[in-house]
Amino acid sequence: MLYSVYNRIPKLYAFCMSAYGQPSVLHFGTYTILSQKGTQQGDPLRPLLFCNTIHPTLSSLQAQLNLGYLDDISLGGSVVRVASDMAKFINVGAEISMPFNVDKCELITSDDVVLQSFNRVKIENVILLGALFFLVQHLTERETNVATTLPEQLAN
Repeated sequence: MLYSVYNRIPKLYAFCMSAYGQPSVLHFGTYTILSQKGTQQGDPLRPLLFCNTIHPTLSSLQAQLNLGYLDDISLGGSVVRVASDMAKFINVGAEISMPFNVDKCELITSDDVVLQSFNRVKIENVILLGALFFLVQHLTERETNVATTLPEQLAN
């Protein structure tokens, strides 16, 4: 994280080095714990530092769809390309002490393709950042009218 700040946001490096250059001492009752990796939860700089750290890797991926919002990353395209990008992301994550949690990953496909041990999600059930990603193909006539007029209402 500090290396990434040094290379990409050098004006912020001195501040980050003073804040994160040494372990934080955390106290819980009679226990003392040294926090030695990353930022603390609730740290207002945490989102910036995280995104700054993963941005070069995200920018280098080749998938047709490459969306990232903090730690929610969506890739889309051919199975071969997405699998290759996932392998790259996992390897880079391991190098920078950012382990990849496959249990939190979802695979959305209409094909019978299995990518590692990702959880499978049916296309009609896809929700991306709290919003439906695809319109369900089997809408009733009334729902179709609502679905087609809604974007016009939002535009006004």
